[in-house]
Amino acid sequence: MVFRTSFGMYVPLDYETYMKLKKIKAVINLSRIQSIRFDKWVRKLPHNRTKPEPFAPCPVFWKKKKKQYIDVDYYAGTDISHQKFYDAWKVAATPKDSPEDVQAPELDWKIVDGVYDECFEWFQGFIQKRSKMSMK
Repeated sequence: MVFRTSFGMYVPLDYETYMKLKKIKAVINLSRIQSIRFDKWVRKLPHNRTKPEPFAPCPVFWKKKKKQYIDVDYYAGTDISHQKFYDAWKVAATPKDSPEDVQAPELDWKIVDGVYDECFEWFQGFIQKRSKMSMK
C-alpha cells in the first residue's frame, strides 16, 4: 500500500507506523549507548565506581550474559534483526516521486507493533529512572 504525503510525495507506510519505526530505531541507538555505559561501569572495581549503576539496555535487543550485555541478533526467535528495523525506517523515511517507485519494507507489522510496545515500556522506565537521578 502506498501513502501520499502532504508534500505530494509517496511513502510505503502511514505516519503512525513510520513514527513507531522511528522510535524503535531511537531505542536501539539508546540501548547501544546504555550497553556501552554498563560494560564500562562493570569493568571498574567496586571501590572505583563513583556513579550509580547505569540503566540496563532494552531487553528486546540485549540480553545479560555473565557481567555484560550481549547484542541479540534476532528478535524473539524470528529472522528480524536490528538492521531490518534500520532498513525499514530508511525506506519509509525516503519519499519517492511516483507510487511505482515505492518499495514496501520487509517487515511483519504485527511484530513491529509488539516490538514497539516492549520498547516503549522500557523507555518509560528509563525516563523515570533518569528523572529520579537528576533530582538527587
